[in-house]
Amino acid sequence: TLEALLPRRCAVTEYGGYRFTGFKRDVDHSVPPQGLRNSNFISGVLKNEGVSRMAITAVRIDGRLIHGQVANLWTTKLGVTRIMVIDDQVAASDIEKAGLKLARPAGVDLSVLPEKVAADHINRGGYDSQKVFIVVKRPQILLDLVNDGVKLEAVNVGNMSQTDETTQLTNSINVVQEDVDAFNALHEKGIKLTQQMVPGDQANDFMEILKKFKPKN
Repeated sequence: TLEALLPRRCAVTEYGGYRFTGFKRDVDHSVPPQGLRNSNFISGVLKNEGVSRMAITAVRIDGRLIHGQVANLWTTKLGVTRIMVIDDQVAASDIEKAGLKLARPAGVDLSVLPEKVAADHINRGGYDSQKVFIVVKRPQILLDLVNDGVKLEAVNVGNMSQTDETTQLTNSINVVQEDVDAFNALHEKGIKLTQQMVPGDQANDFMEILKKFKPKN
């Protein structure tokens, strides 16, 4: 454990989900101990402890992936440095990836990854120190990530496209039973689900909206 690696005069404190060390008299549980905030020692210990330091700034479900709302409004509001699109089919399509690159806002990096690769990169801290905005099309992808060990705290449900099989919940959100099951599973894991189209809108409790669902016969 981390404690076993430290001299007796040192202590461990928690801050923002990370573990820091310092002399016992210096440990402050509200801020990282002075001089240790960016040390290589801490970086190595954190990785050995299996703690990802990549900052997942936001997670959004959006059937259109990168478009005006994501590229301009949300990316600017959140101040992210990387958009991570997670989708097996999109990651395998050169044409779709090329379109996403064109839609990417200037100055923001882009990753388009299959689910398993994304989970591996996140869990091993592949984008340490970056502010990452995860965008997916369906909730099942997020549930798969969580089941693969990725820690998510909140999800914003934006756009989910309408098909012949979907039930409309709002003007922009359409779901099938499989989506409902995935949303319920995410909720049961303690992940906060909200509905908010653009940053200026009110964030609504998505689980209340989900109660409108009635499966099609």
